[in-house]
Amino acid sequence: MCRHVLVALKWPFNYKPNSSSTGPIIAGGIVFEYHIDQNCGLITYFLVSSADPSSQDTQDLENSLLHSALDILDYNAKRRGNLAGCNIILLEAYLNSPLSRRASSYFLTNAMDVTTHHERLHDMGFRLLSFQYVMPPFSPLHRKSTRFMLTVYLPSLLPSGVMERGGCKHLPSVGLKGFVNDLWKNAWRRGRVRGEWGKDEDYVRMMKQLRWRDLIPLLDLP
Repeated sequence: MCRHVLVALKWPFNYKPNSSSTGPIIAGGIVFEYHIDQNCGLITYFLVSSADPSSQDTQDLENSLLHSALDILDYNAKRRGNLAGCNIILLEAYLNSPLSRRASSYFLTNAMDVTTHHERLHDMGFRLLSFQYVMPPFSPLHRKSTRFMLTVYLPSLLPSGVMERGGCKHLPSVGLKGFVNDLWKNAWRRGRVRGEWGKDEDYVRMMKQLRWRDLIPLLDLP
């Protein structure tokens, strides 16, 4: 797995190099992973600093961070011989995240967690997977989390990777099954999951979901 962190910096209007003027501030950031074995991407954090989330400047910054991340994931895939790019690009959307408050206190002013703004995610091309997702522990000190919804970046999917049924788009479950397996296996390797990860009740339940359904519906974000 390759993990990336992109940070957008904003310089004050009167900034002059080699002077005592205030340096740049962090305007936003995005954290994402490339899962080599499954040839897929996962966006885990997506923050911008904005007093007005609906402003054009904020949306331009969000788009710039997202597309920079997509370009890097595309490079990761093609470098390993996957000429069509990533098979799938996912994003963990928060149901209600306290991250914005922590980020605001430490390194972002007026921080906004983009993953909690579901309407904005929808506009950028993300769709909710009809799938009960459980994230493995973030560290040995944390528990598993059900506070996330797993979304997929629709424009990244090849036409052959999306199927229509009953007027609704669907994603073949095989790619998602491989990703969940890879995610939990990596968490176990890093000591975040104790015991036999393949027997964890939430992992087993997710695998059952994906075995029972060949296609996963893509829904509008709530």
